[in-house]
Amino acid sequence: ASAYALLVKEMSKTMEKGLPISERAKIVSEKWAAIGDKGKKKYEDEAASLKKAYDDAQPPAPPKRPLSGFMIFGGDKRAGIMKANPDFVVADIGKKLGEMWKAVSEADKTAYSKKAAEARKVYDKALAAFIKEHGEPVKKEKKTKKVKVTV
Repeated sequence: ASAYALLVKEMSKTMEKGLPISERAKIVSEKWAAIGDKGKKKYEDEAASLKKAYDDAQPPAPPKRPLSGFMIFGGDKRAGIMKANPDFVVADIGKKLGEMWKAVSEADKTAYSKKAAEARKVYDKALAAFIKEHGEPVKKEKKTKKVKVTV
């Protein structure tokens, strides 16, 4: 919570219940302006303390998954495509990369696959170290698609 939100919370306990929100906001705003920097420090310190406690309670982020051979290829070629075709949008760049990937020789694809395999080894080691220290990473729930049912 912000320092101002903490003041709002504190003052809402003592305000009349039937008071319109606009009046409540005006009262709190005037109080905030009147307490000055010294008075605000109390709320700012509490807000900082709450933020630190919240941040400390968050699980650390696991290592990011490695890029595939195609994604490494895309990273290498994207800037050139954008420079040669400044009017391209993201979809156009993706299509062009797909066309270029299909035209790449098997030897070049193998080179990109080797880079991806090396990145995978680094990732696997980092993930093992993460699991050893923090346990299994929390899996994000997949969003389910809403399906229309007609009867």
